[in-house]
Amino acid sequence: MSWLTDQIDSLREFLRTDFRRILLFCTIGLLGSVAFGAVIAFLAPDVVITVFENFLDQIQEAGVIDESGNMSVFSLLLNNWRAMSV
Repeated sequence: MSWLTDQIDSLREFLRTDFRRILLFCTIGLLGSVAFGAVIAFLAPDVVITVFENFLDQIQEAGVIDESGNMSVFSLLLNNWRAMSV
């Protein structure tokens, strides 16, 4: 039982100190990325439209979206597996 108590104490200490620091850096990075994306979208909306159109073209070429515009979750999953394995 002492080993389990030691493990719980170690986990509690990690969550109080190290994990908070990691979470803080991830939060700052995420907020910075969102702010950067918002500034780019505001200053150059044509770039955002071009990137979005290219993304939609890639999705349609992958066969994830059918002719009526519906997305197949199974096809998306298969496409992601295929992309991970290459």
